[in-house]
Amino acid sequence: MGTKQEADVRAYLIDEISSSDVERARHYLHQHAEISAVEDLFWLELPRDLLRGIHLAHLQCQPYCVAIELGRHFVRFELLVRSRANHRCGCSRYAEPEQREFVIRFAEALIQELSIRT
Repeated sequence: MGTKQEADVRAYLIDEISSSDVERARHYLHQHAEISAVEDLFWLELPRDLLRGIHLAHLQCQPYCVAIELGRHFVRFELLVRSRANHRCGCSRYAEPEQREFVIRFAEALIQELSIRT
């Protein structure tokens, strides 16, 4: 189990970015994440080898994803791992350390590949 500080992390936020960088991030997410039915919300699927505990046991709820939200001047990566197949199931859990690292690496790749100024 992680430290208390690690357990309190609920989202990874890239904020105070320009509108043009948000538009470029939107294009990037259209190519590298799944588009949601909600405008400016995307899904990033977690690789199966990063699933743990209840997520492995709930085969009917796979795949598991984290939400990515675009705002006027931010990109927010929610660190809640949730089912894409069954939103009503209680198997949503906050990301384990290696799952958080996966999401943060994705976010940092977005920043680096698009040369977003933060």
